[in-house]
Amino acid sequence: MDKRRSAAIIAAIALFSLIAGYGAVADDRGDGTPSLEAQLVSFATELRLCLSLAAFAAYSPTILDIRLHAQQLVNLIEGASGEDYSRPGGSSDEPVGLLVEATGWIRQIPDRPLPLDKKERILAATKNVATFLELARDEALSLRDERRIERAKEGMLMVYAYLAAAYESPCGTAYLPGLWTILQAFGLADRGEEPHS
Repeated sequence: MDKRRSAAIIAAIALFSLIAGYGAVADDRGDGTPSLEAQLVSFATELRLCLSLAAFAAYSPTILDIRLHAQQLVNLIEGASGEDYSRPGGSSDEPVGLLVEATGWIRQIPDRPLPLDKKERILAATKNVATFLELARDEALSLRDERRIERAKEGMLMVYAYLAAAYESPCGTAYLPGLWTILQAFGLADRGEEPHS
């Protein structure tokens, strides 16, 4: 194994550990489950870290590195209950999965004391987030067996684009609502970093 490959694998493992650590959220409801607001803040952090992993993967030096990162992204998007989940060697972490979390919001939002138009906008944004995550997962899945490095890099840039669309950076042009709309609706948009551009 050459030094570049070793360094890439070590960096990926460190980033994966960081992602797993950021995924935990505080118990805000007192019954052992995090509040929706805590889930959203944690989700935003995980999604930003997935964006970083996809960007890192797009510039990986070998096809094997890109395949490894593609599987890591599939794991983070699908979670341990996902059909394509592959447990990393030596890991006991069982991520819930971004898709599972986003679809869980659909059940929680109708019970929130929010005006109907706001609920409708949040539900539409939630469905968009789930759709973009599915597209990112599907593209990452297609890269696990890719043999051409240029095609794999292009595919990883597509994964990045889908993840960025799920985050929804607000701008002056027309856009499809996503996570940023949900964070704004709950007054959480000013926490942490600015949305990805």
